[in-house]
Amino acid sequence: DWIETKMIELRGKAPIYEHFLAEFLFSEHIQFIHQAPFVMSGKVFFADFFIPSKNVIIEVDGGYHSGASQYAKDRFRDVCFNGHMIRVIRIPNNATKNKNDLRILLNSILEK
Repeated sequence: DWIETKMIELRGKAPIYEHFLAEFLFSEHIQFIHQAPFVMSGKVFFADFFIPSKNVIIEVDGGYHSGASQYAKDRFRDVCFNGHMIRVIRIPNNATKNKNDLRILLNSILEK
C-alpha cells in the first residue's frame, strides 16, 4: 500500500528534531503515531505526530516553513485538519532540544 510505504519512508528520513520530540512524548507517556496519514480534501497528508487521545497534531517546523509558499501550504493543511476538529500545534525545530520549552509549548496536551 502506497500510504503505508510512504509513512515508513518518512519515519526513516525523520530529522533529529522529530526524534527529540518523540523521546519527550515517550518520557511523558503520551501515545502518538509518527507520520500519521490523513486523507482530506482529496489529498494525503502526513502529520509529524498525531496524538489520538487529544485529537492533536504536532508539526515540527524547520526554517523552510517560514517561506511564503510553504506558509500557505501549512495554513491550508491546518484549515483542513481544523475542519475535522483536529488541533494543530506547530513548534520550531530548536524548541525540541529543550524539555522545558516543550513542556511550555505542549502544556495543553500534557494536562491529564
